[in-house]
Amino acid sequence: MSLQEYNTVLVKMENAKPGQAVELHGLQGAAHLNGTRGHLVRFLREEQRWVVSCEGNDYKVVNVKPANLKRAEPEKECTLSLGRLWCLGQRQLR
Repeated sequence: MSLQEYNTVLVKMENAKPGQAVELHGLQGAAHLNGTRGHLVRFLREEQRWVVSCEGNDYKVVNVKPANLKRAEPEKECTLSLGRLWCLGQRQLR
């Protein structure tokens, strides 16, 4: 990824908020997750990463750099309530 592409991704993610739909890309250590969709749960300031609840049968939760996220059109509506992420028609997600 070029510096220009990296900066573009950061600008796109700077107004991100919990519940927003994202897609993982550019992961090297967990390349099998590239293309996986999920929802932002919370931002970890110290680590400078987003906690992402991945869609799928196991509801995997991963910490991801903003540069490895891109906004996605939501397939389901999610919201942050009482410190938890809830998606319409699904069980509670961390």
